[in-house]
Amino acid sequence: DALAPLHKLGRRDRFLLECAALLHDIGWTGGRAGHGRRGAARVLGDGSLPFDLCERGIVVLAIACHRGEKNPAGDPLFSLLSEDCRKRAIILAAILRAADGLDYLHTASVQEVHAVIGSDAVVLDIRPADGCNAEKARAQAKASLFTEAFGLPLVIR
Repeated sequence: DALAPLHKLGRRDRFLLECAALLHDIGWTGGRAGHGRRGAARVLGDGSLPFDLCERGIVVLAIACHRGEKNPAGDPLFSLLSEDCRKRAIILAAILRAADGLDYLHTASVQEVHAVIGSDAVVLDIRPADGCNAEKARAQAKASLFTEAFGLPLVIR
């Protein structure tokens, strides 16, 4: 929510991000390797989810790209989306990727995230400041898509 002045997306996009966050690891049922791809395939094929085609593409791309090895623009689905949906997909994938890094160890050690949007960087202050070094490092390692999406580096401290 603190990034709203930067991304300028609305409530529906926040809902899509929440959906992607809740669904991003459903591919773990087949193991860690390739779980983003498997999770994306499950969402793509589930017609009962409350998404139109653009929204489904956005959520699928966020899930497929949350680990950090893949850029949404390189996915064949990306080329089928409108320019607006492509932009939204990159933004939501970038946010989910950073958030996923902050939950790297799945121990809920990150209690709060405070975002400060500056003219030269977006800074995320993590609380508690101590004890979350692995999560901070992982989120920082996954920040390149954030920088691409917003034109500002992501600094995690």
